[in-house]
Amino acid sequence: MQTVRVSDKDQQFLQHAASDGLAEVQMGQMAAERATNPEVRRFGQQMVTDHEKAVQLFSTAAKEGQDADIKAFANKTLPTLQEHLHIAWQLTQQQGSMSQAR
Repeated sequence: MQTVRVSDKDQQFLQHAASDGLAEVQMGQMAAERATNPEVRRFGQQMVTDHEKAVQLFSTAAKEGQDADIKAFANKTLPTLQEHLHIAWQLTQQQGSMSQAR
């Protein structure tokens, strides 16, 4: 098996992408277990924040990555992250509107 050396920038992207993905899964599990309105609202806001960071991270990797496979992965994943960000933002806005109507 051949070892492939990636640039420090690409390695940093991979580490951030992996840790951010794990944090998102853990937050999803927490929301599923504790689905009360204030917590769901906080979860929604955290999803918006996390996805904004992820979109920026993946955009940078797609444009500036050194490794072709990493750039391709970032380009392939970016539309899904952008869609998730849009949905999280919409849910946060809907939750805020529902809270104000009460």
